[in-house]
Amino acid sequence: MRAATSLTIRLALLTGVTLSLAMMGIEVFLYRPLLAKPGGSAFVFETTLVLLFYGVLVVWATRSAGPLRRTVLLPGTPVGLIAAAVQIAHLATENFMHFGEPWEGITSVTFMLGTFLIWGLAGYRSARSAGAIAPGVVAGSWSAIVTMSILVPFGFALEFYLVTPKPEYVATWGEFKRSGWTDVHAFTLANTLDSALSHLIAGPVVGAILGGIACVLAGIPRKRVTLPRCLP
Repeated sequence: MRAATSLTIRLALLTGVTLSLAMMGIEVFLYRPLLAKPGGSAFVFETTLVLLFYGVLVVWATRSAGPLRRTVLLPGTPVGLIAAAVQIAHLATENFMHFGEPWEGITSVTFMLGTFLIWGLAGYRSARSAGAIAPGVVAGSWSAIVTMSILVPFGFALEFYLVTPKPEYVATWGEFKRSGWTDVHAFTLANTLDSALSHLIAGPVVGAILGGIACVLAGIPRKRVTLPRCLP
């Protein structure tokens, strides 16, 4: 059962990473002028590198047969999937439903805080199981990795195929005007990659911090390390 669970986790997360790489590769191949723009190739390279790192990390983590799987993967993965569902609902709400100000801002903050609380819950569950803070920190980060592995391909599908921003709308963005770029389509691709990259990097860091905070607030003690006695 546990081996099957690890294999299922690995296949699901690697599928998400592979879809992200495939969609990004297709879009860049179909619009190669992006690579000629200042910093354009860096967006592609950095996002590709982080996604590949995610893939390596997923394979390494799910191969572990020790306490890592028991105290981190098993509690953290379903919580990360719940957070992914929350964030997917957030993206869908942003793109298909418009509440007007100030409700759109309130909705975004609510979804964001909900996701953070869920990552903190992953850390709390793992720390309670292990009786120490460190597993909670790792579980919070792992749950964020699970979330981003599922969220990023969904975001790519939205931005690349389903609700691609219209060029005349992108041309009004302050970011586009400040960039100095004149190619709206290239900027749209770069902006999507930059957003994905920031989520991929910031997510695990925030998850680790919130996992640790949840453990501290819950009063979970640090495990004491017993040092060997040198003297009789």
